[in-house]
Amino acid sequence: MFILHRFFCLGLLVPLFLATSVSLADDVPNLRGSYLGAFVPAVASSMRSAAIPYIEQDNLRRLSGDLILDGNTPVRLPLAGTLADSGICTIFGSGPDGKLVYQAQWEKLGNGAGALFGTAALTTGGVKSNGTLFLFRPMTLGTDPKPNVRGSYAGSYRSTITGATGSVAAQIIDGTSNILTLNLGFTSGRVTTQFTCAGDVGSDGLFVGIGVGADGVIAVVRGYIEQDLRGRLQLVGEVQLKSAAGKPIDTNSIIAILIG
Repeated sequence: MFILHRFFCLGLLVPLFLATSVSLADDVPNLRGSYLGAFVPAVASSMRSAAIPYIEQDNLRRLSGDLILDGNTPVRLPLAGTLADSGICTIFGSGPDGKLVYQAQWEKLGNGAGALFGTAALTTGGVKSNGTLFLFRPMTLGTDPKPNVRGSYAGSYRSTITGATGSVAAQIIDGTSNILTLNLGFTSGRVTTQFTCAGDVGSDGLFVGIGVGADGVIAVVRGYIEQDLRGRLQLVGEVQLKSAAGKPIDTNSIIAILIG
């Protein structure tokens, strides 16, 4: 079984400065902020951690920033792109380290959190690699303390589309700069499908995140971490599975209790 999280670390040595979002017209998504995520090549056994220290956005819906990818040879690419009212983005990167063509869409997650995900064509060292790139922006920082939700959770899931059931395991560990790492696994019979996600929790227990599997499938997580009748923490929510192009694949309702 391919253990995805062995190859994934959100703790890039990049200082990220989280800023309060600047208001735009109500019909235009606001993408300003700092992002962490990962790039998963279509033909490879590992992923590369990704970061955009800050996305700038002007009143003409033009985007700019720098994409940083880790690896044996780190890559930094200046970005320029455009944003449609629908949240669809076309972003290009070009610099001495290579080139990028990124067709992405915006996913609003709540409490200021959001994400970009889509297909990416990356060229470095003269080699082109197609794959999936996701980037997560955490919640807007507030003054109320956030609950400590770190630990291992175990429970069950049910597809709201097919009715299929199985077990779910979730591990929430420290990330960096207001972002947590969520390793999520769905097991049906002898088959386990794993996703590595970036997420955040609010002071009210709202938990959101987005991640990717080894095959490039995107997992969008929305739910709450709350206490059950015995006072134990539990993660209750929904995980939407989508293709990198945004096509819905499945939706699983989950409930998992903190076990350690």
